[in-house]
Amino acid sequence: MNAKFEKTELAPGVNLYLYPTDKYKTVSIRAFLYTDLEDETSKTAILPEILKKGTKDYPTPRELSKELAKLYGTRMGAGVTKRGETLLADFRMEMVSPKYLEDDSYVQKALKIFKDVIFDPALDDNKFNKTYVEIEKQNLKNRIAAVVNDKQKFAFMKAIENSCPDEAYRISKYGSVEELDKVNEANLYQHYEKIVNNNPMDFYVVGNFDKDKLKPLLTETFKINRQQVTSIKKPINSKAQPLNEIVHDMEVKQGRLVMVMKTPVTMNNNSYPALLMYNGILGGFTHSKLFQNVREKASLAYYAGSNIETLKGMVFLFAGIDKETYKETLDIMNQQLEDIKAGKISEKEMEYTLAGLKNSLSETIDEVGGQIGLQVDGGLVGRRWEIEELLSELKNVKKEDVVEVANSLEVDTIFFLRPKEEQ
Repeated sequence: MNAKFEKTELAPGVNLYLYPTDKYKTVSIRAFLYTDLEDETSKTAILPEILKKGTKDYPTPRELSKELAKLYGTRMGAGVTKRGETLLADFRMEMVSPKYLEDDSYVQKALKIFKDVIFDPALDDNKFNKTYVEIEKQNLKNRIAAVVNDKQKFAFMKAIENSCPDEAYRISKYGSVEELDKVNEANLYQHYEKIVNNNPMDFYVVGNFDKDKLKPLLTETFKINRQQVTSIKKPINSKAQPLNEIVHDMEVKQGRLVMVMKTPVTMNNNSYPALLMYNGILGGFTHSKLFQNVREKASLAYYAGSNIETLKGMVFLFAGIDKETYKETLDIMNQQLEDIKAGKISEKEMEYTLAGLKNSLSETIDEVGGQIGLQVDGGLVGRRWEIEELLSELKNVKKEDVVEVANSLEVDTIFFLRPKEEQ
């Protein structure tokens, strides 16, 4: 557990995490409602959009916004986040720190509104507002369509679908158009009742506040009457399948290449810092092997790099290329993988990667969302890293550790989104 975050159990499966710090001039509150990704995905995806429109006391977006504005410009938002096999309904509120104001009565009012958004929404005859539901269904359909129009996202989506055909991770965080068509104001409310009363929840509070004053207020406000909790599946450490190479023709000007690799190393593993170093050396930065060898030296790519899905032990290599250079690009990419496996890593690459990771982790320290995100991921996999601990471990990663991680990785899927032949 991160020593910065003090944990308090509010009810079975409901926890409060407090991190008081004078680093910020605000107090940020995040609430996460955890659901299995494949449990009526589209209904969960649409819920935050409906809930943030109004409460029983302030039933319209206009009334709710007007009331929040009175509380020194307190802001609120909501959405969904996909992490491994888990879909999180994510509720956010940010208010000015009470340390800067003489009258702190607005804090209790803001907390009440935040609670009501989640637990006491505006209803029409024990159902959600039909007009709002239909509007948000269409908005979600537009977002699903937008993924197809964003060719890089589309390539990633198809690569994941082919790499994880039997895992919930293949599912979009928005679900599907077919699933959305079945959603209505009545069955959406039934789904809401089921998950809000039974699924795990975490409340995170980070910012400039007096813990002795705020903690009793938070525990009283978010006290939930619960006897049991529905367990949520842990992230699956994805296992490599036999190599699958897919070429998909589409009306695009530029080809998009995505390679998927899998490793037993996840965020829950002692070798996690070495995996971060590996990704940095491979494609995480402009000094990395993919960027330098595919884009700069060979001039084959508009962009090239790599990133990690740390909860599942997956590394994605990607590049934007012309279709004629597909084979050549693949050869150079594979050569980088082999070079790292063989220990062909310079001291400069190790040094620059460590510096790059230090910078990105320092930014995480400065961002409330980054701090909380790291804790949420750690809670899902069962191991929470402190940023300072990660920094310390990264300094101790040796070249041999990176090579060991490299040799644990297997290429699983190659997906190439290729421009169609002109007729």
